[in-house]
Amino acid sequence: MSDTSSNTKALKSQINKLKKDLNSKDKEILALFNANIILDERIDELEKENQSIALVASKIINNDEKYQEISKSKIDRQQLMQILGGTKRLNVTMCLQLVRDLLPERIDVAETAWVSAEEHDDVFSKCNELLNLLARLSVDYFEEVQKGKEGKFFTTSEFAGAESRTTNNNKDLSTERIFYYKGRRMPMSRHLKIGNSLDSSKTLRLYYQWSASDGKIIIGYCGKHLSLLDKR
Repeated sequence: MSDTSSNTKALKSQINKLKKDLNSKDKEILALFNANIILDERIDELEKENQSIALVASKIINNDEKYQEISKSKIDRQQLMQILGGTKRLNVTMCLQLVRDLLPERIDVAETAWVSAEEHDDVFSKCNELLNLLARLSVDYFEEVQKGKEGKFFTTSEFAGAESRTTNNNKDLSTERIFYYKGRRMPMSRHLKIGNSLDSSKTLRLYYQWSASDGKIIIGYCGKHLSLLDKR
């Protein structure tokens, strides 16, 4: 009887050990499964970023001569006088060229911004308002931000310091707000705003970031309203 009892105890002990081992293995499998999900999500993010890069690259390559002409050309004095005199129609690209050429030590324009501006040139009609925002960004705002401060030079209808939580938590939307400057990946959330409607001719978004390493404000995007969850 004692032998049977001993055997039973030994068997129960083995069973309990097997259960613990099985439970440990289950936890390991669950951890690996969760890690695999995280890796799959990261792969999806990288694929979407690569698609975004490829899209920008293709636009630059397909319009290489036009892009190079836009990004390297400068506003000459004759054009400047025509703009000041109101005899030359402004477009988004010219506004970026003006601020970059007049204050190159303060403002630079990323490749992605030239592409977005060129796409919005024939649509957007409020370029004088855009120039007004760029003037405050490159003068008043710049002088504060280079000191590590951020003064209030824009109204709440003109400026957003960050995107909404809904936008930030959506992978597609947050990826759309990653821009590229001299090969560097630059996520941007601060942006200036004109308009808040579905009318593209009266609506524009300008995303920018202060770069301490460059000592400049980098404009990453300047064009149509980017996608929102409820407007896609």
